[in-house]
Amino acid sequence: MTRLKPLLVLLGAIPTMATLFVVAAPAAHAVATDTTVMIIPPGLGTVNSYNTLTASVTAQDGVTAPVGSIQFRTAAGNVIAAAETKRGATIAEATASIVWYATELTTYGFSAIFYPENPALLNGSETRTNTSVAITPNGQNVQIEVPQIYRGITSELIATTYPSTLQGSVAFTINGSPMSGSITISNGRATFPFVTQSLGWQDIGVSFTLLNNPNVFGVAHSWVNVLPSNGPAPVSFVPALSTIPNGQAQVFELISPAGPINSFTAAGGCIASTLTVTAISGSGDCSLTAIAPWGQGYDGAATTTVLKLEPGRQSANINQSIATTVVGQRVNLITGDNRTNAGIGITWQVVKGAANCIITSGAHFAQVRVLGPCTISGAARKVPGLWAPFEVTQILDPSIRGQSGN
Repeated sequence: MTRLKPLLVLLGAIPTMATLFVVAAPAAHAVATDTTVMIIPPGLGTVNSYNTLTASVTAQDGVTAPVGSIQFRTAAGNVIAAAETKRGATIAEATASIVWYATELTTYGFSAIFYPENPALLNGSETRTNTSVAITPNGQNVQIEVPQIYRGITSELIATTYPSTLQGSVAFTINGSPMSGSITISNGRATFPFVTQSLGWQDIGVSFTLLNNPNVFGVAHSWVNVLPSNGPAPVSFVPALSTIPNGQAQVFELISPAGPINSFTAAGGCIASTLTVTAISGSGDCSLTAIAPWGQGYDGAATTTVLKLEPGRQSANINQSIATTVVGQRVNLITGDNRTNAGIGITWQVVKGAANCIITSGAHFAQVRVLGPCTISGAARKVPGLWAPFEVTQILDPSIRGQSGN
């Protein structure tokens, strides 16, 4: 028995030591799990339309469900809306979505904040950078513009990329079949001249491929009803003249149902500046040509009208206010040089009452001394092929004066 006591004492001590070990262990302490929130890249949005914005949140421990709400904000920090989270692909993932209305063709920026339902289990989080969403007319990075198309008339198809900085190429189709090769985009735009002999509804399409990245592409379509052609586009010249005198400047209005005139030119004895035609000869023809565009069912066409040139009408700065109330007064017959607008000198003479009026004149003046009633005339010779003759008549009287001329 004496030998067993130390063993019994030792064995009896083992439970006591175990008990002391359990009591001495520290209690477990719960720590909230971190989360990560991000906006899922939405691609392109559509202008004047509601677009969906979705964000996801993930619990970093991989086992805690991120229950709560996600608040969406603009890049400036203004709150748009908030939505409750819904379970995602795993227990530790969740998503939330809102809809927002895009009013402009621009790029919008967004941020998101996750608010946990139970902050003791999860920590909130927010995006570190803004997510950009580019807005386009049709939700694609390419748009097609198709005018009204008429059979047999060339029309211009226009492809526009969004944003305009995209580099790549486009190809046009009709009813799903290719009708153009690859056309390089320049400043966000590419054009293609299109003509068809078919009538009725046609599906005109365009496809875009990003340079060096065929995985980035876009497509757009437009239906158009091809109508019969109205023929060559006519042009009306207003006013409708048949002649124009030398030296005259005439402004024309050019009207065409196809649209604004592409060009306006003059040939022969006249010149054109914008819509003003000036005759530089008094004989021969002045040929005016206006080119109308294709459009409104018309084919682009040129219309020419021919005006006969006539000698120009000479004029002079005749004194219209000759004072003849005092007998013996000397008055000027003309203001400035004694010449017409064509540079031709004017010859003056008394045709009635020669004893009552005395004329003195030179290259730079013409005067008359009135002693009583008289009639005088001034004349300038014609210039063949340029100017018609000039003549003016003055009736002078100390009490009554009249004038006639041509």
